[in-house]
Amino acid sequence: MKYLKKTDHGVQVVYTNMDAGCMTVLPGIMVAVSLLIFYFLPELGIIKGLIGLIIGIMAFLLFGGILLRILMIIRRKNPVLIEVRDGYLMDHKKKVPISEINEVSFGWNQGRLGGIIFPDLAVQTIHNKRYYFCYYNLISERAIKELVEQYILPFATPQCKSKWEKHFWRKNKAQ
Repeated sequence: MKYLKKTDHGVQVVYTNMDAGCMTVLPGIMVAVSLLIFYFLPELGIIKGLIGLIIGIMAFLLFGGILLRILMIIRRKNPVLIEVRDGYLMDHKKKVPISEINEVSFGWNQGRLGGIIFPDLAVQTIHNKRYYFCYYNLISERAIKELVEQYILPFATPQCKSKWEKHFWRKNKAQ
């Protein structure tokens, strides 16, 4: 899979330039539209202008924040978002021993504000600490599922494996 890059010490989850480019187009368009709303505000009436101002500010803050975050990720010049190496699940800030992972899930979550905007790989350790590894919608869910099943679950706790199987058995049965 193009998102999983095997190394001598483990596997890296990497994004491609094409994915990063695609993720910048829509927020860029939405920021431009919100700025265009500000351009037409003086021609609208007071009520329409106030509504336009509120919509423009909200759109600019939301999509401008998304665009800024994606551009910061691209600017790092390191396409590695998540890495499994030497028994640890890590990104550029966090490092979690895989043997201590008690629960794992991925996708959109409400555990943190960023999880509403960008999907995460969420893990909970045996010490009840939650860690979120964001993949910014630059990686396919199939690649994240493969990462979990091949590189995390075989070395995680037995409870993690059973929770994962129950979750995906229910999810696959519903489809």
